[in-house]
Amino acid sequence: MINSPEVKKLINLIKDSFRVRPNHNPIYIDFSDNLERLKAKQHQIIFGRRGSGKSCLLVHFKNTVSDADSLEIYIEADEIKRLGYPDILTRLLLSIMEKIVSSRNWWQKIIYTNSKINKNIKSLRRILDQAENRQVKQEENQSTNYSAKGEKGFLSGSYGRTNSLGKLSEFQESKLDTLERYLSDYKKALQEELEKEIYKLFIFY
Repeated sequence: MINSPEVKKLINLIKDSFRVRPNHNPIYIDFSDNLERLKAKQHQIIFGRRGSGKSCLLVHFKNTVSDADSLEIYIEADEIKRLGYPDILTRLLLSIMEKIVSSRNWWQKIIYTNSKINKNIKSLRRILDQAENRQVKQEENQSTNYSAKGEKGFLSGSYGRTNSLGKLSEFQESKLDTLERYLSDYKKALQEELEKEIYKLFIFY
């Protein structure tokens, strides 16, 4: 009886119910007004043991409670949890920015082609491809030009010379340092983007 196909099917259904995905449409019974609480304009942390309904609550809110004036960004932690800290932060910023860009109308995408958030997406993509630490060589050149002219009778001539001085410096660059150096710019770009949009932003992670 325990090894029957019906029992195995039931076990698989129970296991699947523990992992709710964004494309699912779970049934959530709200006993404690959690759905209303999620609408509050503040950061919130939802915690509980495995299978207690955390993902079910967020996915149900995303699919049913939100309206046309809101933008929901659902980030699956399982996909990035094994990355190092710089790459996790980069991936989070990229997920938020790219979702905002993809939610625009076609005419907004044309108007805002060169917006700060678009430029930051390209910058974050470059940072994501970099090694965690890399050796960088930078060359500085300085040129000095000299010229002179002379005339004697019906003869005239000119002379010119350029002296170049080059300086090569080598240093180690950290991906984390680069990311933190521009982090305030990324935040400012997101703030400016949200100010010109009319929707409310919900980020589920």
